[in-house]
Amino acid sequence: MATAMEEGLMASASDIRRALNAVFAYKAEWLKEDIFSYFLEPRYFPELATHYPCVLIGGRGTGKTTVLRGLSYQGQFALLGRDSSAVASWETYGVYHRIDTNRVTAFAGDEASSPQWQKLFAHYFNLLLTDLLLEFTSWYEKTTSITVTIDAKDCTRIASSLGLAESTELTALKESVQDAMVQFEVYVNNIADAGSVTLSSQGAPVDLLIRALTSSGALHGKTFSFLIDEYENLDVNQQQVVNTLIKHGSDRYVFKIGIRELCWKCKTTLNPEEPLVSPADYRLIDIAAELPQREFSDFAKQVCNSRLQRLSEYLDGDQPDVVTLFPGMSIKEEATALEVSKLAGPIREKLRSQLDAEEVKSLEVLDDFELFLIDYWTEGNSEDLVDVFRSAMGNPGSWETKCGNYAYAALFTIRRGRRGIRKYFCGWDTFTHLAGSNIRYLLELVDRSLISHLAEGNNLDTPVSPKLQTESAQHVGRKNLSELEGLSVYGGRLTRMLLGMGRVFGVMAADAGGHTPEVNQFTFSDAHLSADVSELMRAAVMHLACVRFSGTKPTGDDDIRDYDYSLHPVFAPFFVFSHRRKRKMTITGRELLALVNDPRSGVEELLSRSKRTLDDPLPDQMLLFEKFYDGVS
Repeated sequence: MATAMEEGLMASASDIRRALNAVFAYKAEWLKEDIFSYFLEPRYFPELATHYPCVLIGGRGTGKTTVLRGLSYQGQFALLGRDSSAVASWETYGVYHRIDTNRVTAFAGDEASSPQWQKLFAHYFNLLLTDLLLEFTSWYEKTTSITVTIDAKDCTRIASSLGLAESTELTALKESVQDAMVQFEVYVNNIADAGSVTLSSQGAPVDLLIRALTSSGALHGKTFSFLIDEYENLDVNQQQVVNTLIKHGSDRYVFKIGIRELCWKCKTTLNPEEPLVSPADYRLIDIAAELPQREFSDFAKQVCNSRLQRLSEYLDGDQPDVVTLFPGMSIKEEATALEVSKLAGPIREKLRSQLDAEEVKSLEVLDDFELFLIDYWTEGNSEDLVDVFRSAMGNPGSWETKCGNYAYAALFTIRRGRRGIRKYFCGWDTFTHLAGSNIRYLLELVDRSLISHLAEGNNLDTPVSPKLQTESAQHVGRKNLSELEGLSVYGGRLTRMLLGMGRVFGVMAADAGGHTPEVNQFTFSDAHLSADVSELMRAAVMHLACVRFSGTKPTGDDDIRDYDYSLHPVFAPFFVFSHRRKRKMTITGRELLALVNDPRSGVEELLSRSKRTLDDPLPDQMLLFEKFYDGVS
């Protein structure tokens, strides 16, 4: 039986693991109201906070929701210390809304034409924005104890604009609008059997209400921002409706949109001659561009350390720094951990038997990894081992340059085909690169590593081992790979494409000798890509299976061919290839689809170009997919 002390220790370990899960929750939805206590301003926040329309673009997990909610009146109230007396002095107020797929998908179908659906959706959006504003006025009154009123005639006009019964004060108008929302949703879902309905003019009720609120009284001179999250959930017709509101917004309110990359389905308004244009109509804020690697690393460090602070009750000593919790390894340290000595021994003996006494002295000075690199270069370039050794000793400067170019790539070959870890992925800098400017991925990596660290009986005052960091990174990659299938209609195909391309890069990394090192990107050589390939790649970028970079020969049409692509670096530890952005290979659209439709043949075809084969066994963490790679569906 466990002693009382042992039970106490187990309870403590269990408590801290639960606390870790809470403080490193990586989805804004999981944090609920706690989201504001975790908020840290990213570099682009001041630009987003200006009274100007903005479009915030970023992949899933890059922090769009957190930032937009931070701009909302609820967020600002929490971030500014919940000071009720200060609310009335704010110059602007943000109202947040996340586009609900359950609601907006109802505005499509054969029951009405596209123009009719747009008018129906425009009325729904008027009701929605009006409700958000009236909900704000209720919060304002409750928080500040200041009554918000508008002229009775204005209130009546607003109700009339929405086709509602007369209301002479805001409380009644709010009730009427909420009732109308429910009734209209029922109407839309039964439109085939329903008669006509009174529809409001696009934007008119919102203009009337904001003008009435800001012309006099408690909110005189104030401005508003509509913070619309998950804009990608709107279809083309619906985006045209909201685009028109953005284009023709007033000086009293603006829109700030959060949307995934490549999900802005159209930039036209209801007038095809009036597209949205940046910067004339809005400011584009690309999170990946605004948070380059070094700045993302600093921002992520602040985020993680602020969360670690919340674990102080479980710590005996000082709060750990996240950077010290995740130590990396030098190339030579990693080579040693990968057991390069087992390969270096026979090489050393072979050379010793062919060198003179003075050369043997030089041989003994070399460490195991240096000796392995000599053999790596020999095998890859079909040269004589002794000749390469003598060249290295005779031209140390030239040899040092070669080592600098190939040493990291050589690490992937040390344990080629062997069981266990074949390449370590550890260190704070490595983790921030694996995250790819995605704070959710970074929090996943940290959370998984710390949970594993504690599960082995360690404390947070000791660093996480390279082994646990690597295994955690493999787990996160596998988890996000498995989640792809359910993300979109392309999910299954994206998973197969990722498995195929990941295996190609993994084999190329393990068989790097004599080849271009660290190939982990691809570009298309086709003059024209099929719609199938284009849609697959758009889905890959949207759902973070891939990331894209501006290519060297842009066509100017935002064409798929304008870009170079890589698998998202979070998948590198799972497939065992370099996470560093390095060199690319050229493929065709047909070859990409072959990875999806006939994975084994597709992988073999791409590998055969560089005279590589698929003979090596899968890494341990990929054995679950053995039948997939064997061509068994």
